Amino acid sequence: MSVNSSLVPVKEDIAINYGYHNPVLLSESSISRIYRISKAGKHFIFKTTKDDSGKMRALVRREYDISIGLDHPHIVNVFTFEEETEVGPGIVMEYVDGRDLSAFLSEKPSMQIRRRIADQVLDAVGYLHRKGIIHNDLKPENIFISRKDNSVKLLDFGLSDNDAYYMAKAMGSTAGYASPELLRQEKTDSRSDIYSLGILLDKILDGRNSRISGKCRSEDRNKRYDNVEQVRTALARRHYPVYFSAVSILIIVLAVVGLQVGERVRKFKDFQSAELERQEMCDSVYNAIDTEILRIYGELETRLSDIPYKEFGYMELSKTMSGLTVIWKSFQDIADDQTLIGGFISHYTLIQNDCYEKALRQIEAIPSITEASLPPEEFNFYMELIGKEEPYRPYEKYGK
Repeated sequence: MSVNSSLVPVKEDIAINYGYHNPVLLSESSISRIYRISKAGKHFIFKTTKDDSGKMRALVRREYDISIGLDHPHIVNVFTFEEETEVGPGIVMEYVDGRDLSAFLSEKPSMQIRRRIADQVLDAVGYLHRKGIIHNDLKPENIFISRKDNSVKLLDFGLSDNDAYYMAKAMGSTAGYASPELLRQEKTDSRSDIYSLGILLDKILDGRNSRISGKCRSEDRNKRYDNVEQVRTALARRHYPVYFSAVSILIIVLAVVGLQVGERVRKFKDFQSAELERQEMCDSVYNAIDTEILRIYGELETRLSDIPYKEFGYMELSKTMSGLTVIWKSFQDIADDQTLIGGFISHYTLIQNDCYEKALRQIEAIPSITEASLPPEEFNFYMELIGKEEPYRPYEKYGK
């Protein structure tokens, strides 16, 4: 979905039913139209079909049926489906004041912001995959960046293989991002989205990490990353030295100083062996960070499932964060190379932040004590526990 620079108002006699009004045409493609509509002083997006065919109606309805159950900060919120309006049936969704990915990248954002955008896109697509949903139409037009805080909002998800192939034929831009198996009308899986992500990552990261994006868009799906988490892990490990470039430089230096061929070969092997040992050490540290953080947050997730009030959930999260300092300190002295240490810290931060955000979302879904309308004695019991920073205990068992 691409917003035009100038909004096109709909004729004055057209108003959307059920309290929605003032529709303004934002964009249109070969198959759909996007309007900005208003209700109770707020703006919404309304997506409808460009024609009234059964195929187009089915596509929009399918998108609604899938998206209404999604809840993720980087996926656009869907509110309702309106069957009969002056501009046709369609989806009412969250209004995003922003621009699509191509327009955003034309603003020349910093590499730090680009990396954050890439991570948010991967997070959103990973969430869809965990829900069993293959997007099948990942492209810049379906990735919106808000103007308020430059955050990602993913749009247009849940196309079936046949639907996605149909759209690839109808919209030339889609085919440039579609996987080979999708264009061959074969059954797709998460690796089809991985292919599209590879092309997107090249654009977002300005051609950096080409080895990773190249593996994503391998023609053979079996040679791609299996899932989004593998892509994120590979990007987190981008601080690995460029081995082949280093080897090439070493060979040139040895040739210049006139060493014999046998000596060059021996030094090359020693260098290669040291680099392999260095890489194995890095892999061990990265895997240890992954395992330990996921273990600690897995235990937190289990504890949170037994806690009925978010105040105790925040306490548990705070204790967990304090406990993670052990991991932080364990790898700071493991090597003298500050580049490696920087890579470990970057990877730790990425994994830790992801787990923290998931735990925070779990806590925010729990009601607070003040929302529970508790009897005074029970309320005071829990507030006393919180004041003493003690973990949750059920009032029925310990309060009397």
